[in-house]
Amino acid sequence: MLRALHLRRVIRKLMCHNAHILDAGCDTGRDAIYLSAKYPDSQITGIDISPQAIDEAKSRLSKSKLTNVTFQTTNLLDIDYSEQFDIIYSIEVLEHISDVGKCLSNFHKALKSGGKIIIHVPCPDQKRHFNRFKKNVYSDHVHVGFKADELSELLQENGFRILDVRHTSGWFGSLAWEIFEILRPIALLKRILFPLILLLMICDTLVTNKQGNNVMITAQKSITHD
Repeated sequence: MLRALHLRRVIRKLMCHNAHILDAGCDTGRDAIYLSAKYPDSQITGIDISPQAIDEAKSRLSKSKLTNVTFQTTNLLDIDYSEQFDIIYSIEVLEHISDVGKCLSNFHKALKSGGKIIIHVPCPDQKRHFNRFKKNVYSDHVHVGFKADELSELLQENGFRILDVRHTSGWFGSLAWEIFEILRPIALLKRILFPLILLLMICDTLVTNKQGNNVMITAQKSITHD
């Protein structure tokens, strides 16, 4: 939920009329469905490599009356869009992809001239509040994470101009996540304390985190003139 709050904050600043948006690695479609309802004049395409995730996204969508969002099973390394999207966002995805350069090149090709991209990934050095989380290992990650300057350099190498770099999951956000994970099996207590968890998450979006467990970068494809 924390990353969704950060995404919504950034999208709000970038949104344009009749925006065509690509959710690159949409998982079960929560963000795409929320944004399609929030911005009904937009057109959102959600893609993910997991057929099971896409099936769940389509099931969620079928329970709504939304017609401006579609989902499809696709590998981000195989996409071949050309100047189709005004905004691309990819949240917690690049760490799962072996050829990050190829993926970013595909994103660059898929964006219209002047289009914006939002990338959110974990950082390699994770700061924890509780000892139980200090040795978390994610077996499905190809990359441990990306430092802000490392990800910025990768984006620049693939033709993007950096607009904004911010850390997320700082002191407030990381504490919110750890409390939520501790309470996950205790449904009643989790519901009781959820307002506190939400407040911590909101604080994370409002402060400037000098450090954080994740980094979010907004970049732009160069504007070309005919």
